[in-house]
Amino acid sequence: MEWNQEDGKHPRFSPHGVSVHLEEIKQKHVKYFQEDHEKVQELKKKHNVYGNIVSP
Repeated sequence: MEWNQEDGKHPRFSPHGVSVHLEEIKQKHVKYFQEDHEKVQELKKKHNVYGNIVSP
């Protein structure tokens, strides 16, 4: 395994690391809710026919 030296310069919980992480989350949110919304809705319909695995 090789360590990525660039990632080591900005730890995950540094201000830069947090801002990068939040930007990645934002991009995934935009992709899910805007770009792939219709595709995701179709997939949800397909999987919802199975119902709940755990019943009350």
